[in-house]
Amino acid sequence: MSNPFHLALPAGDIDSTLKFYTEILGCKTGNKENAEKEFGDVLFSMINYARFIGVNPENALEKTNKKFINRFQYLEKAAKKEGKELSDMSLTEMDVYWNESKKYFS
Repeated sequence: MSNPFHLALPAGDIDSTLKFYTEILGCKTGNKENAEKEFGDVLFSMINYARFIGVNPENALEKTNKKFINRFQYLEKAAKKEGKELSDMSLTEMDVYWNESKKYFS
């Protein structure tokens, strides 16, 4: 079976990879239609790659959704416990609770 993951990945760290995809998706040019088309190709390729390595992409997404929900609910409860409203908090403040939630929901 040949590798169905057709997107070229740049060598290097995650920042380089994200910068690469930002450029190919057209995000810098503000071309939303092109970005959506390219992003769809990225998603399709990731689904094919998941199948290639024996991962059920639907199950993987469901697990990630549950993990996100659990972490977000933790963030909400922790903030409320300290008398804070999420709408009044900065992303930096929320990150403290988010990072705490990772101890419980991995």
